[in-house]
Amino acid sequence: MAKVLIVDDSSLARKFLKRILLKANHEVIAEAENGEKGILEFKRVKPEIVTMDLDMPGINGIEASKRILKDYPEARIIIISAHEKNDLMDEMDKYGLKHYIIKPVTDENVREAFQRALWDVSDEVAIKAPDNVKADNISEAKVSETKAPKAKVPEPKVSVCHHSVMNIFAAIKTGEEGKILSLQIEKGIPLNDFMEEDPIVLGYESNGLYILSQCVISNIDTANKSLKVEIINSNPFEAETTYQNLPASIYVDIREISTRKRHPAVIKIFKVNEILFKSKVDFVNNAKVSFDIFYKNKLLPIDGKIISKSPGKKNTEYIIKLEFDDYNTKKIYLTYLQELASDMENSIQSI
Repeated sequence: MAKVLIVDDSSLARKFLKRILLKANHEVIAEAENGEKGILEFKRVKPEIVTMDLDMPGINGIEASKRILKDYPEARIIIISAHEKNDLMDEMDKYGLKHYIIKPVTDENVREAFQRALWDVSDEVAIKAPDNVKADNISEAKVSETKAPKAKVPEPKVSVCHHSVMNIFAAIKTGEEGKILSLQIEKGIPLNDFMEEDPIVLGYESNGLYILSQCVISNIDTANKSLKVEIINSNPFEAETTYQNLPASIYVDIREISTRKRHPAVIKIFKVNEILFKSKVDFVNNAKVSFDIFYKNKLLPIDGKIISKSPGKKNTEYIIKLEFDDYNTKKIYLTYLQELASDMENSIQSI
């Protein structure tokens, strides 16, 4: 895994490349929208790899790279260009630039360019035979010795949402057996309030898609800060649709309108017009209820009616049909769901 600085004047191009790099287990530690800012960001964060767009307004990619290499000759810079390879090489050779990606940018050409840059080898592995040995007699074994070993692929990062923790936190997936995942939890997250059968939500990259998985805790190891969770269902993240069926794990107080009593509950799934929650309390069907969600430092009240219940060993699951008094409240609620989904996705990038 490499720490990467992306320099490109197109925000869309930066976002696209960032997704490819995250999928390949690299870490994007900074971005810059032009060559001048790229130079400043390089000095600030000292990345292991720089991806540098060639055609940018002001200082172009070649000039920015030249200035970086002047002060940091060990810098590894990958030029990204729409120009043909032959047109590009003369300019790059002049300043000692060895690595490049010809647009369109794809998973494959990014992987190959990063492999070359990390190993710091050119397109072809040059093999110099001893003076007394002909080049065509070099064995395949000797050739293989010149190739760099494959880098160890780190375990995939996972963002986690559990109702006992206010913020989404990080974990590493350390194992997978069927629907059971093993997670190593980041430091600083207390597991005292975690219980078996608790709902917990995971977000992670898989084959180019961002996945949200609703899970249940099956085992807790507080000494080693690890969990085993069972996947109940998974949904690919799609900006336009995922928030309409978003798994969550958020603690709320459910208030019965008729009795005005409050009861603890945990939301398991958000939908546009319904919410699935679990509670130890026995609510009756068609009961009018209300709860608050914390959004932008304010409590947003949500009303609804229980339309379904499914008793379990320790808790009962309920579905609430949401009822909005006005469109503005529903609009705020939908914005909350979109941001909740976005927080799960973006937390991957900061791990």
